[in-house]
Amino acid sequence: MGEHMITWARACTAALALLIAGCAGDLGSPTQTEPAEEPAAGTEATDGLGGLAAEPGPDRTEQLVELAREDGDPMLVYSSNPPEEFQAIIGAFEEEYGLTVEHYRAGGTDIIQRVTQEVQAGAQTADVISANDNVVYALDASEGITSPFVSEHHDAYDTDLRVSENSYPVYVNYWMWAYNTDMVDEDELPRTYEDLLDERWQGEITIARYTDWFAGMHQILGDDAEEYLDRLAAQDPLIADQFTPAILPVISQERSLTISTTSGVLAGEREGGAPIDGYFPDDPTVSRAQSVAWINDGGNPAGGLLFAEFLLHPEHGQVFMREANRVPAHDAVAADPAELRPDEFVPIDYAAFLPEQAMWESRFDQVLINR
Repeated sequence: MGEHMITWARACTAALALLIAGCAGDLGSPTQTEPAEEPAAGTEATDGLGGLAAEPGPDRTEQLVELAREDGDPMLVYSSNPPEEFQAIIGAFEEEYGLTVEHYRAGGTDIIQRVTQEVQAGAQTADVISANDNVVYALDASEGITSPFVSEHHDAYDTDLRVSENSYPVYVNYWMWAYNTDMVDEDELPRTYEDLLDERWQGEITIARYTDWFAGMHQILGDDAEEYLDRLAAQDPLIADQFTPAILPVISQERSLTISTTSGVLAGEREGGAPIDGYFPDDPTVSRAQSVAWINDGGNPAGGLLFAEFLLHPEHGQVFMREANRVPAHDAVAADPAELRPDEFVPIDYAAFLPEQAMWESRFDQVLINR
């Protein structure tokens, strides 16, 4: 099965290599774990807006609206969000400000390649990127592709969830576990990583082939990770491409438990009548955010910054995220239900993961597929 499995992570290796070669970036900086520093007004990255990007204040929104309308060009937004989800946000933004948005929706690899090629060619590129942290970090790894900005909601966003100083998380995917309620009683559910090794779960587990999750498990388990994952592999888990293919065998009763799902996937299947429920383990879980980054060299940078702020606003984009069964990243916007935020989580460290991505892919396959 592993020889024919094609995933985003594998395809992204070539795109990341193109990014590094074409733009001479340094993947070692910035790091995910260092606190974000607010850029000073007047830096090169904010000169196009006269320092507005670095100076949130009561009048900035009005100034950005005026500048965006004077520019006249539509904002270009590149995202990997589901189209129906993002179109609702775009519609609300256009109604709020009387501005036009053009939306290019693609997978992460395509976004990296398109932005990189446009920058290299000196062509107009996106004003805003909304994508998974691995995409946003890869673009930010080369200086000048994404630009620093300070959100007016800066203090409401956990520094640990910011993959780079040039981005903010919009919502967070926490790895959840889900089970078929017709096959498993709640009182027999595994609650810890060690519980998954019980003979009860032999041949019952599915795992999505996200190699960044595999790296995240090493962050959580440290020196014990290799031994643990070898023992987990002995449980004969079914490896699926992504979150949805990982939950489908649980719905069909081919397997009874997945340790690879998210709130959005789970809610969508439950709304369709699937006999499943989800929960977090008692141990820390892995997390990955969907983040927004701004590019000052786009066609309408003022409109782009305005759109980024709309996504981060607790009464606008963050409410849309909650209504789409996402977990909003703003600390004052509760998830619905609140239990969709785990007590303990570990964000994937993309500063460490991406330079070693090929190694993590190889190790995942060696341990969990080609066992």
